Parts: sequence; structure tokens; C-alpha cells
Amino acid sequence: ASICYWACSEHARDGPRARHYHYPPFQIVAKSPRSCRSAVIIHVCFLFADDQTTWNCSAWRCHMLSNAINREHEKNPKRFPHTAKMWSLESSIAVHHPAVQSKIGIADVIVFQRNVFVEPIWDAMDYWKALSKVVVVDLDDHYPNIPASNPAFQYWIQNVHKMDPPPVERLAEGLKHADALISPSNVILEDWKDIVPG
Repeated sequence: ASICYWACSEHARDGPRARHYHYPPFQIVAKSPRSCRSAVIIHVCFLFADDQTTWNCSAWRCHMLSNAINREHEKNPKRFPHTAKMWSLESSIAVHHPAVQSKIGIADVIVFQRNVFVEPIWDAMDYWKALSKVVVVDLDDHYPNIPASNPAFQYWIQNVHKMDPPPVERLAEGLKHADALISPSNVILEDWKDIVPG
């Protein structure tokens, strides 16, 4: 079964009322969704990568999408029974911690935002997949071709931390642990299609 989140909604309830943000459609396929009469109920957990000092992309790729889903749910729970929550990606790797189990464990779909290039994240992705969760990665930057003008160029392309293998290769490995990829860019989806469906 599948559900298409068209997710066109206002900005977060606590955000500016005059602005409207529209999100492209994306589809989430549930392996074993819970059913409620004729509707499929899907609970999504967005694992955001930004911290308080770097909060930017997580607002657009996790917070607003989560709010859009929940706003539709609050408007008409019978027509749109789906819900979403957010949790820190960094905190999520402690998969056996009771708080992680209770917050993330109820999700049907778990969206890992971008930072899927270290082994503990891969282990967490595999753990949730083993429990029949749909594991999705969200990428909003074209990391293999980041230009030198981008502050992330040193990390991704020059490999200033001397990671072995380098960051882009580690990202490619991380994507192999996912069921699907979502992105605001069809170019990004196309570039990774041989590794993970988008």
C-alpha cells in the first residue's frame, strides 16, 4: 500500500501567517502499515541533522514537512489519519534507549536527513529496517559536485577530516542502507538512482 503526501500547507502554525510554502509531492511506501477501516495510517519520524547553531535545512526538510502532515491531520483526522514527529538524528543512534524506542519505534517511516555517512547511523538504519520500518534518506544538496564557493566544499570534496573512505563514498554506502531517497531536486534523485530508488 502507498500514500501520497501532497503536503501543500501553510508554514508552521508558529510561523508567519502571510507566507505559504509548497512542497513537491513524494510517495512513501509502507511495508506493513497499520490500517484503520479503509484508510492506511502512516506515522513518519523525521530525524533532523542540524543543531541549534546550524539550523537551516532541517527547518525546510523536516520541520515544515512534519508540520504540513500534522496540520492536514488536525484539519480532518478521518480523511488524513497520518502524523509526523521529529527527533535529533544524533540522538537516534542509541536505538536501545527507552526514549528512542518510544519516540522513533512508533513510526512506520523513518526519514534520515542527509548525514548517513558513519557506521553508527548505518547500524541504526539496519536496525529499523529489520523491524519492518521504511527507512528513507533525505538529501537537499548535490554533495559529489559541491562548488568551491560552498562552505561545505572542504568537507565533502577536499576531505579535510581525512576520512577513509572519503565523505562522498561514505554517503553512497549509507544510501545502500535505505529503502528510498527523497529530495527537492530530480537531478539529485537521478544521480543516486543506481544506489537507491527516489
